[in-house]
Amino acid sequence: MTEVAFWAEEVGATYAQLPSTRRAVIRSAIVTIQKDPKTAEHSYSVPVDPGAGAGWLAIPFLAPESLGSKDRAMWALVWRHDPAGADRVEILDFAERWGDLAMPQIWPRDE
Repeated sequence: MTEVAFWAEEVGATYAQLPSTRRAVIRSAIVTIQKDPKTAEHSYSVPVDPGAGAGWLAIPFLAPESLGSKDRAMWALVWRHDPAGADRVEILDFAERWGDLAMPQIWPRDE
């Protein structure tokens, strides 16, 4: 199984401080990437700023109702394959709304 790491210590610390309901949704997206990074890339993610050359991708996830959001906003988990080619992915961010990014297929969730 592919290793998952946070791009920066601050990202991991922020994740650890989130309410458990939000962590569970983010963790589900991370597991989808971890199980099969190539499928997550090609089927469930879209490139973020492809001109920058960093290889960042975004996979959408829906905010849980328990966060108090009436609109159940779509959020983006931003990630990339390890730039050195290791069997690892890096998580950059998970705190931005999806916005106007193209919508990929929705990944299957283990309910």
